[in-house]
Amino acid sequence: MKKIFSCILCFALLCSGCIVYEKKEDTIYTFIPSEVAGSKGIAVKIFLPKVGRYLNKAPLAIYIPGGNSRKGIDTNYIPVVEHGIVLLQFDFPGGGASGGVYDDRGMNCIKALRDVILFAEGKIRDVNGKSINELIKPLKVANVGLVGWSNGGNIATVVCSLFSLNVSWLVTYESPSKDIYIVVEPGGIKYDPNVAIDADGNGIPWDDGRNLHFSAYDEKTNYENISWDGNAFFDRWKGWIYLDNNKNGKFDFVDGSLDLNGNGVVDKYEDYPIACLITKINGVEKRIYSIPARKSMIFSIAEIATLNETINFWKIRSMEYHYREAIRKNDLAVMIFGSVMDHVQANPFHPHIFSAYNGFLNAGVKFVRLNPDKCYVELIAKGDYPDNDANIAIDIKSMSIEEINNLLEPELLKDEEYIAACVIEMCDRVFFNNFSPNLDGVLTKSEENINNEIYTYIPSEIGNIAIKMIKPEKPRYILKAPIIIEVGGFVSPTPFSESIRDITNYGFIHISFLYPGCSFNGYKSDGTFDYGGYNCTLALKQVILFATGEIEDVNGQKINDLIKFAMPNNVGLYTFSHTGIIATKCLALYDLKAKYFIGHENPTCSAIIAFDLGYFKDGKPVINPTYDYPVDYSDENVYPDYSKAKFDYSKNIPYLDLNGNGFLDGNDFPFKENVPTFFGKRCYSVALTEALNKSITAWPSDIATPEEVKRIWAERETIPYYKFFKGKDIKVMLVFGQPDHAQPSIDKPHIHQAYNGFRKNGIWVRLNPDASYVKYIAKINVNEMPANHEPNNWLNIGKYAYNATSPHIRKLVGFSAICEMADRVYKNNWNDDLNGILDTKLNLFFLLEIFFNWLRTLFHHF
Repeated sequence: MKKIFSCILCFALLCSGCIVYEKKEDTIYTFIPSEVAGSKGIAVKIFLPKVGRYLNKAPLAIYIPGGNSRKGIDTNYIPVVEHGIVLLQFDFPGGGASGGVYDDRGMNCIKALRDVILFAEGKIRDVNGKSINELIKPLKVANVGLVGWSNGGNIATVVCSLFSLNVSWLVTYESPSKDIYIVVEPGGIKYDPNVAIDADGNGIPWDDGRNLHFSAYDEKTNYENISWDGNAFFDRWKGWIYLDNNKNGKFDFVDGSLDLNGNGVVDKYEDYPIACLITKINGVEKRIYSIPARKSMIFSIAEIATLNETINFWKIRSMEYHYREAIRKNDLAVMIFGSVMDHVQANPFHPHIFSAYNGFLNAGVKFVRLNPDKCYVELIAKGDYPDNDANIAIDIKSMSIEEINNLLEPELLKDEEYIAACVIEMCDRVFFNNFSPNLDGVLTKSEENINNEIYTYIPSEIGNIAIKMIKPEKPRYILKAPIIIEVGGFVSPTPFSESIRDITNYGFIHISFLYPGCSFNGYKSDGTFDYGGYNCTLALKQVILFATGEIEDVNGQKINDLIKFAMPNNVGLYTFSHTGIIATKCLALYDLKAKYFIGHENPTCSAIIAFDLGYFKDGKPVINPTYDYPVDYSDENVYPDYSKAKFDYSKNIPYLDLNGNGFLDGNDFPFKENVPTFFGKRCYSVALTEALNKSITAWPSDIATPEEVKRIWAERETIPYYKFFKGKDIKVMLVFGQPDHAQPSIDKPHIHQAYNGFRKNGIWVRLNPDASYVKYIAKINVNEMPANHEPNNWLNIGKYAYNATSPHIRKLVGFSAICEMADRVYKNNWNDDLNGILDTKLNLFFLLEIFFNWLRTLFHHF
């Protein structure tokens, strides 16, 4: 009755020209102004939790309906409000109560979704002049994400690609990730003669109506038999493009079924429909087929859109064209949901799921995961669920149906419940900035995690620097906790870096910070972000000074005032990948009291940082054959042969024209497209850029020139800074796995250069942690290399690498390194090798030392 009254009220007010704003105890109805929605605006409905997920803060999830639906309000309800998350539903222009004209997910719909996002982010107000935080108070929005239900995943990705927003996460529900999937060209479950019977005997009962002329491996249909039957009336439409597989010149079906012989399967020799969407182009109704299908049509039908019209239609409606820009314009983390039985698609290999997953992965997204972490699904209901690591390579060409199903969610819960688990996990990951490949448990079940966090600001000459400290539940040592500073990435503005925040489980205080000009969850550092330049280096220096107890925060408090059990005399830096560059530079240039530095697979010189020696693509190494160790190695640089460097303008990448035929082909070495981008330009190595300058005439506008890269790399390589370590009291551990996360070269030149750079300047260096620590924490065996020792032949360095089977193992080996180095500082044990994990328990002599130190402090006071 309440719903009926609300609808009558809304209708009456709309008819009278009044603006609707209605708030009930747990829902809010309002309208968002938009250029595409006329005077009415975009109708939205907001579901409010009683309590925010993070005390007074609540994430906000925007639900985007699937199919070609105009309405999103009161359609699929995702049960996240019960978990402290705000849920926002809306109607597209021309749908429900929204004004404007619906254009089949075109620019009207795209701009409408953009405006809804801007409203959720607090950048525009509703038609009554109220902001989102004013409407939901006392709650405040913690982060904003999108739930793309089925086809909603396409427009969600497109909007993120076209506009620079602050969308933090995206969850897609079995989204048809290409035009062929949107029109269900590979075949839909609805064409199966009987979804309860496995007629083809492959163990899947619902796939017997799929298009057998479609290949899931290369995502292509064989259109050899494509034809048109203008008289066929099938599935509510008259006139069909179809595959004339029996080659009799007409579309054959019986009583709406494609199974002519009654064997329960749509056989390869039986006709198959090629579906389309119907839309208006310049006021004329047209049929829109997939681009590949339209290209294959040699006949001309007036009601079918032309090829150009078809291409223009899909370019703004299919996510396949938008992955790279979506993650460039928004700091997106992505979760792709797929279940064993899709809600539409009949192909048992689920190519639409893996096409989206690999699309984001290959575009370089920071985090993409297939299905939620098991612990988050178990928040909804106990059961046996998959638990896939994030960012892993998945290639269905080498997988069986059973192996694919093991990655997908079983049909145990409602789809809305699974998506709730996805949303809750992504909200938590963003809020706690934890993008670990896998989780040991739900990141927050209560206020516990939040109460262990301390935020403050550190003064510097460029303004205040925001830092975040996470306390352990129990200090590692009696009444004392060592401190680890996690250094964040500087290739782009980043939030607090917390990939190893779980180190608090081992009794550490974890410190992260925001580089100048960066912001996160309401915290912001002053100054200008300069991609690892002077400003960023200065910020790191100030954080180290604070952690080591040498300076106060802006409130006049030192670290021991904020955390009584902190150990400013046991501070280390942890770096992964390129973050080691700025840490090395900072420790070299300033006189600091950090005790140790851990460099986990850090690049060193521009040729390595920009992947001149090779990289990984789809999980497989792509190696530059012109680099030969030891001939092309030195401690100062590496020297592959650049003499055949050319540029492919169609792919927008440099390459080595190894066969000399003047164009890029399979016999050449293509350089990586996704190299570090600084100040809006891709930065290749100094040597490659100089070689290109000699071989090409038209310089690409998005690539830094030779003069620019010389200036940029001069302060973003580690090689020039090792000499400044001479005489410094700091210990170093270099951590590396096999394979490396980025560099495929067998001799690991980046590790070699770093080792020699530190050792030649008198620094204690160990290659990988002691086997006892790795065995205890990561549960794997490793071959040891004592400190200050290196292999006789660096081509054999892989023998001393840990087996990097997953990102989770990488993290645990990183934890092993941190624990060993902190324990060595605590026990002052710098032996080249250890006999086991150091004993850090209290003993009589240690108690006497504490007692006498206390007496000295007491007498000094008096």
